[in-house]
Amino acid sequence: MWLALAWLGIAVGLRVVGLSGGDAAIASGLLFLVWTIPFGMMWQFVLYQHAVKVLRVDAAQLLGDALTIGVFTLFWFILVPGLVKRAKTGGRP
Repeated sequence: MWLALAWLGIAVGLRVVGLSGGDAAIASGLLFLVWTIPFGMMWQFVLYQHAVKVLRVDAAQLLGDALTIGVFTLFWFILVPGLVKRAKTGGRP
Protein backbone atom coordinates (compact mmCIF):
# COMPACT_ATOMS: atom_id res chain seq x y z
CA MET A 1 0.00 0.00 0.00
CA TRP A 2 2.77 2.45 0.90
CA LEU A 3 4.62 1.62 -2.29
CA ALA A 4 1.51 2.43 -4.33
CA LEU A 5 1.07 5.76 -2.54
CA ALA A 6 4.72 6.66 -3.06
CA TRP A 7 4.52 5.74 -6.75
CA LEU A 8 1.32 7.76 -7.11
CA GLY A 9 2.87 10.79 -5.41
CA ILE A 10 5.84 10.74 -7.76
CA ALA A 11 3.64 10.31 -10.84
CA VAL A 12 1.38 13.21 -9.88
CA GLY A 13 4.42 15.29 -8.96
CA LEU A 14 5.93 14.74 -12.40
CA ARG A 15 2.73 15.93 -14.06
CA VAL A 16 2.47 19.01 -11.81
CA VAL A 17 6.07 19.99 -12.59
CA GLY A 18 5.19 19.70 -16.27
CA LEU A 19 2.53 22.39 -15.94
CA SER A 20 5.21 25.06 -15.57
CA GLY A 21 6.13 24.78 -19.24
CA GLY A 22 9.52 25.09 -20.90
CA ASP A 23 12.34 22.67 -20.29
CA ALA A 24 10.77 21.45 -17.04
CA ALA A 25 7.71 20.29 -18.98
CA ILE A 26 9.83 18.41 -21.49
CA ALA A 27 11.97 16.74 -18.82
CA SER A 28 9.03 15.83 -16.59
CA GLY A 29 7.06 14.54 -19.60
CA LEU A 30 9.89 12.20 -20.54
CA LEU A 31 10.31 11.08 -16.93
CA PHE A 32 6.54 10.47 -16.71
CA LEU A 33 6.70 8.24 -19.81
CA VAL A 34 9.52 6.23 -18.27
CA TRP A 35 7.81 6.14 -14.84
CA THR A 36 4.57 4.77 -16.33
CA ILE A 37 5.98 2.24 -18.82
CA PRO A 38 4.14 0.57 -20.61
CA PHE A 39 0.83 2.38 -20.11
CA GLY A 40 2.15 5.91 -20.58
CA MET A 41 3.78 4.88 -23.83
CA MET A 42 0.58 3.24 -25.10
CA TRP A 43 -1.40 6.40 -24.36
CA GLN A 44 1.11 8.82 -25.85
CA PHE A 45 2.02 6.92 -29.00
CA VAL A 46 -1.15 4.95 -29.81
CA LEU A 47 -4.28 6.44 -28.25
CA TYR A 48 -3.49 10.17 -27.95
CA GLN A 49 -3.77 10.81 -31.69
CA HIS A 50 -7.32 9.48 -31.64
CA ALA A 51 -8.29 11.38 -28.49
CA VAL A 52 -7.31 14.78 -29.92
CA LYS A 53 -9.75 14.23 -32.79
CA VAL A 54 -12.68 14.39 -30.35
CA LEU A 55 -11.24 16.43 -27.44
CA ARG A 56 -9.25 19.62 -27.03
CA VAL A 57 -5.52 19.00 -26.63
CA ASP A 58 -5.45 20.01 -22.96
CA ALA A 59 -8.51 17.86 -22.18
CA ALA A 60 -7.02 14.89 -24.04
CA GLN A 61 -3.76 15.22 -22.11
CA LEU A 62 -5.56 15.47 -18.77
CA LEU A 63 -7.66 12.41 -19.62
CA GLY A 64 -4.55 10.53 -20.71
CA ASP A 65 -2.67 11.36 -17.54
CA ALA A 66 -5.60 10.23 -15.40
CA LEU A 67 -6.08 7.01 -17.38
CA THR A 68 -2.36 6.23 -17.40
CA ILE A 69 -2.01 6.70 -13.65
CA GLY A 70 -5.26 4.84 -12.93
CA VAL A 71 -4.56 1.84 -15.17
CA PHE A 72 -0.95 1.59 -13.98
CA THR A 73 -2.06 1.63 -10.35
CA LEU A 74 -4.81 -0.93 -10.88
CA PHE A 75 -2.60 -3.26 -12.89
CA TRP A 76 0.64 -3.20 -10.87
CA PHE A 77 -0.70 -2.63 -7.36
CA ILE A 78 -4.01 -4.53 -7.39
CA LEU A 79 -4.23 -7.06 -10.26
CA VAL A 80 -0.66 -8.39 -10.26
CA PRO A 81 -0.39 -8.80 -6.45
CA GLY A 82 -3.81 -10.47 -6.47
CA LEU A 83 -2.69 -12.93 -9.13
CA VAL A 84 0.56 -13.64 -7.28
CA LYS A 85 -1.33 -14.22 -4.03
CA ARG A 86 -3.78 -16.51 -5.79
CA ALA A 87 -0.93 -18.47 -7.43
CA LYS A 88 0.77 -18.93 -4.07
CA THR A 89 -2.43 -20.33 -2.53
CA GLY A 90 -2.94 -22.74 -5.40
CA GLY A 91 -5.90 -20.88 -6.89
CA ARG A 92 -8.00 -20.95 -3.74
CA PRO A 93 -9.60 -17.63 -2.75
